[in-house]
Formats: sequence, C-alpha cells, structure tokens
Amino acid sequence: MQGQEGPCTNSPKDDAPRAYKLFTGPKGEYYAQVGRALAIAASHKGLKIACWTSNGSVDNIKALDSRKADFALVQSDAAHLAWFAEQPFDKASNIKLIAPLFAEKVQILVRPHLYVTSPAGLQRPKSVWMGPANSGSHLSALMVLQASGKTPDQAKSLEFVDRTMTFETAQKLLRSGELDAVFRTSVAPTREITSTLANKNLEIRLVGLDERSMDLLVNNGMYIETSLQQMDYRDLRAGLFTVGVEALLMTRDGVDGDDIAALADMLKNNQSDLETHLQRVLAGDYEAGVDAYGESPAPATVSTHVVEPSALTLLGTRVRQPLLDHVDLNAKQYLWKFPVRKEAAVRMLILSALLAVCAAGLLHPRGRSLVGKYTRATLVALATIFIWMIIGAWLQALEGGLNQNFTTLPKACWAMAENLLAKLQLPLSGVSTPTTRQGTLVMNTFIWSCGILVTTFAYPWLKKIWLVRHFPLFRHAQKAEEKSSSASGMQSAP
Repeated sequence: MQGQEGPCTNSPKDDAPRAYKLFTGPKGEYYAQVGRALAIAASHKGLKIACWTSNGSVDNIKALDSRKADFALVQSDAAHLAWFAEQPFDKASNIKLIAPLFAEKVQILVRPHLYVTSPAGLQRPKSVWMGPANSGSHLSALMVLQASGKTPDQAKSLEFVDRTMTFETAQKLLRSGELDAVFRTSVAPTREITSTLANKNLEIRLVGLDERSMDLLVNNGMYIETSLQQMDYRDLRAGLFTVGVEALLMTRDGVDGDDIAALADMLKNNQSDLETHLQRVLAGDYEAGVDAYGESPAPATVSTHVVEPSALTLLGTRVRQPLLDHVDLNAKQYLWKFPVRKEAAVRMLILSALLAVCAAGLLHPRGRSLVGKYTRATLVALATIFIWMIIGAWLQALEGGLNQNFTTLPKACWAMAENLLAKLQLPLSGVSTPTTRQGTLVMNTFIWSCGILVTTFAYPWLKKIWLVRHFPLFRHAQKAEEKSSSASGMQSAP
C-alpha cells in the first residue's frame, strides 16, 4: 500500500514533479485527513504538497529514507527505533523532525467474556490483531506486549496475521470470538471505537495498562504517560491507564531548507487556519477529489457530529528531550522551548499586571474607602484569581499536549471550574479531566485548596450574613458595633 495516491492527493491537473510528496496513513484514516488539511494550509504559503496514503509509520520512514517521500507523518516510537537502527529497521535513519503535531493513545479492545485487565492476560496464540503490517499501531502493540511481560517471540506468537484485514473486519472477528484483542494506536476518541462501545449488545470493552508496564514504557523515552477517560468515551465506567505516542511531521535530507522553514513557520503562526481546515476535512466539508491547494467549490455531505479531535495539541508545546537531537536546523527556530505556552505566558503577564494594579489600589487609603469593609474579601478574591491562573497554566503545561480541553489557558481554567463543580455533585456531563497522574494530583490539590479557602474565608462571611438576616438581636448588635467603630474613627480624625 506504500505510495498510493489517496483522497488527500493533488488533482490530476497538478504537475507531480513540482509538488512535494507527503506520506500519511491508510485511506480515510486520521493521518490521511491531517495530511489533507496540512496540504491545504501549506498552499496558503505557496507550498505545493501532494498527500500519499500508506500503511503507516514504518512505511513512511522507509519512504523518506529511499527518497520516495519528502515529508511524512510518523509515530515517535517508530522514529526512535529508526534513529537507533532497532527492529524493524536494518540501518540507522537520518530523518529529521519539523514539529510534533498531536498525541495518540494505545487503545486495546477485548472480546466479550474475556476477563483480563491488561495485555499481560492475553495468552491464546494467533488471537491478537495488532494493526496493518508496517504501521505504527503494529509496532506499538509489540512494544506494549513486551512491556507487559511477554518475550519478543511470545508477543509475535499472539499475532493474527492477515495483511488485507481492516479495523472494521477485526472488530467483527472480535465479536465472534475468533480474536481476543485488537490494538489501535490513534487519537481518542475515534468514531469506530465510540460506536463499538456505545453498542451494548456487542459487549466489547477497552482495557488499559498496569502502572508497572506504563512506567516501563515511559521511562524508555519512546512513550508518554496518558489515560483514557469518560470525556474520550462516554461509555467507559472508569479511567484506564495507557501510553501515548507523538505524531511527528518529518522530513529528509535534500529538501529545500527555505520550504522547510516556511512549513515550520506556518505550523507556528497559522495553527488556527490549519485546525479550521482539519475540522472541515473531518466533517466531510471538502470533496475527496478536488484540488488539494484550494477549497471545494461544492461541499460534500457534511457530518454534523465530528468525533475525532481537530486540535493539534502538540503545536506550540516544548519538544521533549529525546526528539531535540533530531530536529531539522531550518525548523529549529520555530519550535517552542519553554514549559508554558506563549499564549498562556502573555495572558498571565497581562492578568498579573492588572491584578497587581488592583491590589495596589486597594492597599491605598482611597482604595480602601472605595470598597469599605469589603477590602479583605476583595483582596482574597484577587488572590484566588491569581492562584487559579497559575494552576491553570501548570495544568496546561502538563496536559495541553495530550488533551484538547487543556490546550489554552482559558480552557484549562474552565476545566478546573468543571471539576470543582463536579465535586459538589452538580449534574455535569463530559467533564474535562486530566489524563496523567501528575495532572490529576494538581487538579485534586486545587479542589482541596478551594475547599480550605471557602472554609476559612467565605463560610464565616456567609454565616454572618445569615445571622444578620434571620436573628433581629444579632442584627441590632451588628448595627451598634458599626456605630461604635464609626464614632471612634471620627474621634481619631485630626
């Protein structure tokens, strides 16, 4: 399947030798859709890119090495193995990183009445479909099985080999019991897995990784910690630990450096344009056969409900250390180098300055007279906003690359509010929860801090208001106290 032109390719009128070739993934899959959006957005910068379908990451790396491709979408674990000449690669690759785009998660579906809680429980030979040959999913499945305690030979013995099988066919064999498990490394949620889990008659479910296996893979440097939550799939009863990979835009030696720089500049400064095109591609708003450089003159049938995420969550985040040594020199200046994103840093500086001005005004005698007896409460409110913002930026740094609900500072702060209200047992649906253990710890710390703050400051104030309103004697005593304090203030005035 390597090198086939798919629905994201140029139209026949394009001169193929003048267009760069971008290898993506199987026809109709998420990689191909991202590639199509990327080609359209790049055309606004004068770059002609033709999308080509493939089996996935391993095929794409081989296409770059053989100069059949100029750019490719590649999973980070496959890139790591290629750089160090580990199986399935025979020699070290010299492919270069332009930018990380988004995160994917290893998702494992198991058949009905198979009572396992992790991949370690899979035992039956030839009962696990790991994805198409030479795909990133296939590679990730083998690595996950080995991390769960299988030897390489044991992991390979579990594989159900059928080079023509699709994910839909694999799910049917899963339902019939011919397969015990199906692996898929992709964004979450996906339309296929969402519909499968929603159909209770199928009795197919997701399983996660145990913490030991997850830590082993993360510490290796090829994978990132993440989890599957109810915000991904509504029919999940509880969150599941898993690992993720980064989807990388790669290039090879020999591609014009100015064009690489232009592509990297587009990713940095025109992210919203790219994500808008991706949203429309996912919704079916572009016809499959139209010019990849322009918009469809007549929209195809549009899906009103897009399941897959349209946010490229890794754009604008700091590149992980294992990837930094392999960045193309022409793209390096366009990559972000700090934990907090630029957008969040700018918002924090502006809001911090406003809060500082407000606090200074309240500490001034005229400011205190303006708010009267509510000076302390106002200062506490300003401090709360500042702390909220700091924790929001922290959560964005931890979760923004994995979770589209934390990609901006306002989104992260809103997610904090949702989680706080959910703890109060309010009827909320689709609460944006953190996907990492550290993110969950920060969120829980925030919620407990809010509880302490309310108990320390807000509760006494609310109690006083309630007493004044419902008990006349307390109200009279409060008025007498205010008169006394007012009189003493007048006497002390010069």
